Amino acid sequence: MVEIKITFYGYLTDFFKNVDEKITRLVTIKRRSVKDFIESMGVPHTEVGRILVDGKGVDFTFIIQEKCYIEVYPFFLSDIDRMAHIQSEELRFICDVHIGTLARRLRLLGMDTRFDKNWQDEKLAEIAETQDRVLLTRDRHLLMRKNVTKGLYIRSLIPDIQVREVIKRFDLKLKCRPFTRCLVCNGLLISLDKNTDLFQSNREKIPPKVQAWCRNYSICRLCGKIYWEGTHFEKLKKMVNRYLS
Repeated sequence: MVEIKITFYGYLTDFFKNVDEKITRLVTIKRRSVKDFIESMGVPHTEVGRILVDGKGVDFTFIIQEKCYIEVYPFFLSDIDRMAHIQSEELRFICDVHIGTLARRLRLLGMDTRFDKNWQDEKLAEIAETQDRVLLTRDRHLLMRKNVTKGLYIRSLIPDIQVREVIKRFDLKLKCRPFTRCLVCNGLLISLDKNTDLFQSNREKIPPKVQAWCRNYSICRLCGKIYWEGTHFEKLKKMVNRYLS
């Protein structure tokens, strides 16, 4: 056994209950990558933005050497090497079974967010990889899968705080397009005017009392669910304003 000194910075310290745990650790030097070492301490690689070994930047494949000093940094919006998807207009998410409310609220904000309560970990990781989605989860071990390259460990159990976590981490305020996605299936919404054939073929989905006063609606292109600006809409609008203010 040789002593390796390692320090975690910023929000990476969230993964440690004991402060001393995050400073020094004894490891066996046996061609072990720095990625494996970091994750053995409970920190998913998707949370790591930069690694320095003896002051020099390395990637996850770096093999730990004897008596080195490892510094592990999270992502910061000011980093020149920050996650590429932060800058992307095509930012897309996938949520695991435990954060369905977060998925619906991200859809409310117009973010492309997939969710299915029946998807197991293997399926979630596969979709995240093949569709280039950011995996949101409270299961840190799910984020440690090799084929998961973009992800965020959700710290809070409270949906309102979870939404703010995602908005802050990925700098989403200017990217959100509220009320453009279906809360049920994630499909895009299109305008549904009362004087169109499309409306006539779907009018049975709308209560007669609503039809008496409302002229403008939206319909999901995928599942056909219809939305209108009723009393519930005002509550959702206040929620959106809270998140984006």
